[in-house]
Amino acid sequence: MNKLGRKVSALLLAAAVTVSTVIPAFAAGSPVSGKVDSDSTVSGSTTGNTTIAVTDVTSTTDTATIPSSITANGKTYDVDVIRTNTIKKKYASVTLVLRNTTKVEAQVAKLKKAKKTKKIVITAAAGQKIKASQFSKKAFKKFKGKIIVKKSAMTKKQFKKLKKKLRKGGFKGKIRYKK
Repeated sequence: MNKLGRKVSALLLAAAVTVSTVIPAFAAGSPVSGKVDSDSTVSGSTTGNTTIAVTDVTSTTDTATIPSSITANGKTYDVDVIRTNTIKKKYASVTLVLRNTTKVEAQVAKLKKAKKTKKIVITAAAGQKIKASQFSKKAFKKFKGKIIVKKSAMTKKQFKKLKKKLRKGGFKGKIRYKK
């Protein structure tokens, strides 16, 4: 009986390991890349039929834009998440156009070059208002530039919550609320 119990437990363990390694492979989204304008290109992976998680932004000039939606392969995807390490190079300005459902993960500008980006401008998509809860506490940790939040993007109360949240998460730079 003891020998049979060990064999059964070994088979159960093997089945659990097999299932846990196979399931995430099916959950991975397909890679998508689309042009924002003539200069910026955004890459990511799909998180659903009409949503995308942005993992990279590149630009031929010193400004880059991450839009609220991307058109690729004749299909429009809404930006659902801006992942860690999305900004990989130093830019004069990066504009984030967010929907009220877009999440911003920790350390968007994580690499050494990206931390030297001069400013990040946060705006809202047409007819949308964003909230502080959409940002990870460490979204701009160790970022050295300044962050400008457009007045049309969020209320003054939400801006104060965002500022407090980012300070707790390690953001040391300037954050402003402008037109």
